[in-house]
Amino acid sequence: MENYNLMKNAKITTLLWKFSLPAIVGMFVNALYNIIDRIFIGNAYDLGTNGLAGMTVVFPIMMIIMAVSLTCGVGGATLFSISMGEKKYKKAKAIIGNAFALAIILTFIIGITFFIFMDPILLNFGASPTVLPYAKSYLEIILLGSIFQGFNMTGNNLIRANGSPKTSMLSIILGVVINTILAPIFIYGFKLGMAGAGLATIIGMFSSTLWIYYYFNKSQHKFSLKSLIIKKDLSISILLTGLPAFFIQFAGSAFNIVLNANLIKYGGDIAVSSMGLVNSVQTLIALPIIGMNQGSLPIIGFNYGAKDYHRVIETIKITAIIATIIALAGFILTHTLNEQIIMVFNKDQELVKMGSSFLFVWFLAFPIVGLGMVGGNYFQAIGKVGPAIFLSLTRQVIILIPLILILPHFFGLNGIVYAQPIADVISTIIGICFLITSLKRLSLPSQEN
Repeated sequence: MENYNLMKNAKITTLLWKFSLPAIVGMFVNALYNIIDRIFIGNAYDLGTNGLAGMTVVFPIMMIIMAVSLTCGVGGATLFSISMGEKKYKKAKAIIGNAFALAIILTFIIGITFFIFMDPILLNFGASPTVLPYAKSYLEIILLGSIFQGFNMTGNNLIRANGSPKTSMLSIILGVVINTILAPIFIYGFKLGMAGAGLATIIGMFSSTLWIYYYFNKSQHKFSLKSLIIKKDLSISILLTGLPAFFIQFAGSAFNIVLNANLIKYGGDIAVSSMGLVNSVQTLIALPIIGMNQGSLPIIGFNYGAKDYHRVIETIKITAIIATIIALAGFILTHTLNEQIIMVFNKDQELVKMGSSFLFVWFLAFPIVGLGMVGGNYFQAIGKVGPAIFLSLTRQVIILIPLILILPHFFGLNGIVYAQPIADVISTIIGICFLITSLKRLSLPSQEN
């Protein structure tokens, strides 16, 4: 009841601060898993640019695992928030159990599948014969921890929806701290190379898994065999509600596959390595916006379920303003310190020159990206699957992938890089139009109910 009153009556700015700040910190820290590995690998004399290229090729596979994990986590958290707003507490508890069960089963199946078909998948995802051994050595270990990733992403979304965003943040920080400590020990000390980076990552993930299990085992939503039994209708609802989150990540994976293949064709392994670093920087800068959106999900979902539409609109407005400020800061950073940023990962002159050039162009339209992301997030929060899926696919699949396939025929490698800001502008306009149209349909007088 205390959580119900908080979500119903507290100031929106207070709630956004409570939910979004830990989400931003948590997602920022979570991104460090991949970035820390890139820094240590890029600066290892026996790995360097080949190791960075190997990680870049593996990244789409990690995004597919993340996509499935977020489907269960975001889908479960959205339905959980709406159920709590409707005071359907028994259903809310069942949602948590089914979300975890789905995450464990699906990530296990995906991990096994990628392990069996690893070589042909990596080759088709852009690995050259030179890069393949590096990518394979890293991926073999990462796949062993796929269940931990699924459990963690599902758990952290549910913990935030349950009103404990700081606990979610701390579970992520725990894993990253352990990864940061172990990565240099395994890579430099034990000379385990790419496998060492992967091993440090999954040990960090496992520690977060233990933290999340302990949280739920001590909460009112304590795990039980009964709650983990798959219920067909409930599980389908979780998966359908989480589909927008799935498509956002899966679209990113598909985009990276197409991107890597074209980078190899028009720029070689050095272009793949350079773009891998750009993706790392983009992840770091975009994740605060994603974290803000994640933090607003339970607020929007709860108040939508409670039919308090005025608070829904207020949440969206404040989130949009903050997202734009973050995006503008990212634009300034990447246009004033682009060379210095690339040199954190590797100081090879060719890599620095190409990577800094990519970084400058890639972020040209970034100041407006936050607005488009807020639009898609709104439909996810209220369980409107169709519009949410469409908007999640617009930027990277419907617009960006065709541009990457077409523009290089006319402009070569530059065509690939300039495709990003063009797609940003078009997709943001579409997202804003969808959002404004939907918000006009909300009945503001019903806020008293």
